[in-house]
Amino acid sequence: MGSCLEKYLRQIPLISLHGFLGVPGDFSFLKSISDSIVHLDYFKDPLLSPAHSWAEWGVRFWQHPQIKDLESLILVGYSLGGRLATQAFIQAPHRVKALVLISSAIEPIPVSERDLRQVQDEKWAESFLTQEWNDVIRAWNSQKVFLNSQEPERHEDHYHRRSLAQALVNWSPVHMLDVNSVLKQHREKIMVIAGESDSKYSQAFLNLQERGVISHLQIISNAGHRTIFDQPAAVTHAIERFLQDVDKK
Repeated sequence: MGSCLEKYLRQIPLISLHGFLGVPGDFSFLKSISDSIVHLDYFKDPLLSPAHSWAEWGVRFWQHPQIKDLESLILVGYSLGGRLATQAFIQAPHRVKALVLISSAIEPIPVSERDLRQVQDEKWAESFLTQEWNDVIRAWNSQKVFLNSQEPERHEDHYHRRSLAQALVNWSPVHMLDVNSVLKQHREKIMVIAGESDSKYSQAFLNLQERGVISHLQIISNAGHRTIFDQPAAVTHAIERFLQDVDKK
């Protein structure tokens, strides 16, 4: 699909952050709207590794050699990558021309649910450390949130198992803070995207829109949580339209 974006918009660096079990190539479809895509693989980059906390990660993002000298950028994150992108954004919103969050939690989980979620995340971390790869991947993909959605095959040799376990524990939603006040201040340059079949995230985004925390929301038809794999062309088109809208303001 060709892009109608202005040439200078296409030249603004687009920084992509993949999801858990993701790889940089997951965002290759966005090359149609950007001439300068930087894929940050936090599983292989020591500066951005899951050994660091949420708050540390946001600071380290802006210290990264590929980021520190950029005056303006477009930041796109999917799932876990979206949560990380949010942490980077709140550190320096003035340096982000547009923030796109895809199938990603923005708000912290309720206090009443945190203990259970922490136990679940620790169990998953142990599974990724100790179980046969195919077994744990099969169990991971069978979770309710991934119904009606597909992900490309993932190979064990791309990852360090310890990093996967650290991501599940150190970057669990139980550690997220409420940043709605910051997001609301900059809502005109923030877009959220969810798959139509992903009731959890589409409803969460609708609630945020109703409360005025976000203003740009796109629900993608015939897609689940893994929207970028289910409907990459529709996601690309939605981001392109959003960037054009941001540029007019």
